[in-house]
Amino acid sequence: MFKVKLDCLENRGQIATGDAEFCALCKGVFNQLSKLADEGDKQVWLCEFCNHKNEVMIGPEEVPQAPEVTYILEAAAQVEQLQEETKQAAAQQTDTISIVFCIDISGSMSGGMRLSTCKTAVAQQVV
Repeated sequence: MFKVKLDCLENRGQIATGDAEFCALCKGVFNQLSKLADEGDKQVWLCEFCNHKNEVMIGPEEVPQAPEVTYILEAAAQVEQLQEETKQAAAQQTDTISIVFCIDISGSMSGGMRLSTCKTAVAQQVV
C-alpha cells in the first residue's frame, strides 16, 4: 500500500517550454533529482531508474527546479487560435439547439391531475 498525492494536478508546478527528456530504455523522465555529467564533448544523463546512459543537450535553465513540471507543448498563439476557433464553432452550432424533456408518465403521476399539469407546463415552455 502506498500514498499518492494528487494535489499536483491542482498546483501546476513549474511551467517549462520544450519537450521533456525521456530515458531511451525505461522512458523515465529527467527531473530535479537527475544528475548530468560531461563525458568528453557529450552531456550524459545516467537514468536514476535503470542506470541507462542517455546522451542529452540540457542547458542549466532547462533543469527542472520543482518536483512537478508542466511542459507547454503548444505555443501560446496556437492555443489562443484554437480557443477562438472553438468559440466560433460553438456560436455556429447554437442555431441547431435541441431541447429534450423527460416526463414521468408512470402510474404515480396520474393521480390528482399531475400529468395534465405537467403537460401544460411543458407546452408553455416550448412555445
